[in-house]
This record gives sequence, structure tokens and C-alpha cells, in this order.
Amino acid sequence: DFYVAEALSSGALVSLLDEARPPDEGVWAVHPHPRHVPPKVRAMIDWLHDRLSAPGVRNQG
Repeated sequence: DFYVAEALSSGALVSLLDEARPPDEGVWAVHPHPRHVPPKVRAMIDWLHDRLSAPGVRNQG
């Protein structure tokens, strides 16, 4: 859905076989130590969170 969300919401594409769709999986950010996350890594994690939480992007809560 991430790549085609806009086309699905506009009706340009139609989803087929929704009942055969595998369950969604989360996106994980793995880094060596949670207390000392480098600022660049933290910025990337925050950017991913913002992008993947945007309206039209399906997530599991």
C-alpha cells in the first residue's frame, strides 16, 4: 500500500484479493544501544516514523 496509496485512494487502482493478503508486519529500527543513539540515527528513525505514520499509509496501530 505504501507505494500505491494515492492511486488506491483516488480510485486509479483497485485492490483485488484482499482476503488472501498476508498480515502486515512492522518496520523495525535496530541499533546497538538504546541509551546512546547517535543523532543521525535518531533523525532517521524519527523521519521513518513520520513518513510511515502519515495519512493514507496503513499501519497496525
